[in-house]
Amino acid sequence: MDNHADILMITYNRAGYVRLSLPRLLETCRPDDRVWVWHNGTHQETIDAVREHEGHPNIAQVHFSNENLKLREPTNWFWAQAGAPFLGKVDDDCLMPDGWIDRLIEIHNDSEQAGILSCWPFLAQDLQDDLVARKMVRLGGHAVMANPWVGGAGYIMKRQCQERCGPLGETEGFTTYCMRVCRAGWAVGWPMPPLVMDHMDDPRSQHTVFKTDADVLAHRGLTATWRGIDTVAGMTERVREAALELQTGSSDWRDYLGWRGKVRRAVRRLAP
Repeated sequence: MDNHADILMITYNRAGYVRLSLPRLLETCRPDDRVWVWHNGTHQETIDAVREHEGHPNIAQVHFSNENLKLREPTNWFWAQAGAPFLGKVDDDCLMPDGWIDRLIEIHNDSEQAGILSCWPFLAQDLQDDLVARKMVRLGGHAVMANPWVGGAGYIMKRQCQERCGPLGETEGFTTYCMRVCRAGWAVGWPMPPLVMDHMDDPRSQHTVFKTDADVLAHRGLTATWRGIDTVAGMTERVREAALELQTGSSDWRDYLGWRGKVRRAVRRLAP
């Protein structure tokens, strides 16, 4: 059986992270897995960090884009060229756990229903057993916390999902794409016990750039800026809230579309 995976990493302007995340991804690859790197932008230090690994035997291709094309174009480029039966993506701010590829592919092979399976991007301690139990399903005998989407990093998807659902749409993010996969009949979620990946943008990570409040102001992204998060404490609390929301939200993709989705979003906006 062909079990190899093609995995995309998108890099941008984060040399310190890339010098940790890219070699770690390569360390966790098996001999036949291949890594495709798309670099966005002209930040020379990050370009140098990528080039250090161009000759690695698991590197399939490295593409440099002067323009920051973000997610959609690099992902569709990768999906169009990669030929493996399993497709994955790892962000440049994530350190992957040992054996993650083998475990996710094992579940995929044991369950035709498994569509997109992911590593957990928070801490194991963020999981609450009673909440996880409500969302638990069995896929080929494996416990999985089901959700209509997973994050856009640390996942492995059956190629069949991509072939049936096509590329990312012009204005589509990975969350919406996951829900399309669910609508097509596949399951999405996180295996339990979790495969915990070190998300370095979590202020609780020992590798994070967010050590002080000044670091938050200097390095925070658009979402944190929009939310008015300007301290390490505020960012940490938001990460914990995000982990809780994934455990308390509905497992049914229908609840996030149409009128039910509008009601759910309105209730969340009104919540204290």
